[in-house]
Amino acid sequence: MYREARRRKVKEKIIADQAVVTESGEIANGFNIKIIRSIISIIIEFGQKVLIAETCKLALARINWLNSEEKHIQVENSYKSVDPAPASVDDNVESLKATLLNESLPLFDRYRAMFALRNKAGQKSVFALAEGMKASSKLLRHELAFTLGQMRNKAGDALGRNADNIIVTVLTEALKNSNESLIVRHECATALGAMDENDCMQVLKEYLHDEEAVVSESCQLSLE
Repeated sequence: MYREARRRKVKEKIIADQAVVTESGEIANGFNIKIIRSIISIIIEFGQKVLIAETCKLALARINWLNSEEKHIQVENSYKSVDPAPASVDDNVESLKATLLNESLPLFDRYRAMFALRNKAGQKSVFALAEGMKASSKLLRHELAFTLGQMRNKAGDALGRNADNIIVTVLTEALKNSNESLIVRHECATALGAMDENDCMQVLKEYLHDEEAVVSESCQLSLE
């Protein structure tokens, strides 16, 4: 109970810093789709915050997908998570990597490539996702951090030592980067904490007193 209250407090601080407004799947659930489309379109048109606008565009794209014929063509998600975009039906790692890294494509398409790479769970997929952490979109980098942690926790040693090292390295580098977005650093701390490994715990301890409260509290929560 206390832990969850602390997590909510950290999330509230992140939201105050223009971070995640809500998961796109939550926006769609239980509401009239036409009304939600209209609201999101207005937010996109008048929103001045890139992160909020990107979140809303992603939500709108998912809503449109849910109301399309393509909805019936879905790839099985062994993680059983409610993702903000469905995994792409493309099965080629290089093609998916190219889509993920293509800054000119809609974020929704890049998210679909990201989740398809996650579902494949191979070493090449990990390397491709790690490269995605260089993307210009904070929202995408935030989701990539979560996805890499998700892969590591599910697959464990099956990913191979190289892939495992890459995941820990990219998450650690992003957490340590004071110029990185707070939502990305928060997600990296959470992912590293879930791995419960000595080197990960050491990094979290190192940033327990980071000058950014969101980072320090995320590290504290991940160590509890």
